[in-house]
Amino acid sequence: GKCRVVRELGRGGVGVVVEGEHQKLRQRLAIKLLDPFFVRDSDIVDRFEREARAMAALKSPYVTAVSD
Repeated sequence: GKCRVVRELGRGGVGVVVEGEHQKLRQRLAIKLLDPFFVRDSDIVDRFEREARAMAALKSPYVTAVSD
């Protein structure tokens, strides 16, 4: 409810990345979503979460910040 999907940016093997807009902050962001088909596969969910943690640990002006 806090973000609005603007458009699809890309699609991969297990998910999709969309451009979103935070409704209250009016901030553009990229949102990576796991395909609902894979949400019951614990190995894929674990990999998705490990990727998010690894990306959140990176601090660089050339890497997008992970916020959630």
